[in-house]
This record gives sequence, structure tokens and C-alpha cells, in this order.
Amino acid sequence: LPSLGTGDILPRLQMRIYPNPSSSSFWVETTGEGAWTATVSDLFGRQLRSIKSSKRKERVEELPTGFYIVTMRQGGKIYSDKVVVGR
Repeated sequence: LPSLGTGDILPRLQMRIYPNPSSSSFWVETTGEGAWTATVSDLFGRQLRSIKSSKRKERVEELPTGFYIVTMRQGGKIYSDKVVVGR
């Protein structure tokens, strides 16, 4: 298995979701450079939103109450995190 040596640097955060939990909408933000795409899926894997952007952040709105997975693709890398939408 690969391991980190003492001189290796961990990759910095590339995706941020806030506020989390959210009451109605949330922001997906990247610290990377360039265009990115993201999908918002429910826990059954159904894709509910698709985002394509070159901005640093985009707002996601009008999701029903629930748990979601946000998957971002940028520069050949994939980042994923969960978000909770409540009322």
C-alpha cells in the first residue's frame, strides 16, 4: 500500500460545501483553478442536479429535505462530500 513519507505534502482542500447542514440551499466552492463539473445525487444514486462552471462557487437550490452526495470533477481529479438539507 502507498504511504506518506515525512517529506510528502497532503493535498489541500479542493471542494467546500456550506452551509452544511442547510435549511434550503447551499454553495459548492472550489479552491482549484479552471472549469469544473459537479453532480448532486441522492443516497440511491439518482442524479438530481448537474453543474458546469468556471466560477469559484455555485449555489444549489430547491432540493427536498434529505441527505445528498456532491461529486466534483476538476483537472482530472474527483472530490466527493455529503450535504444535509433540512427545513
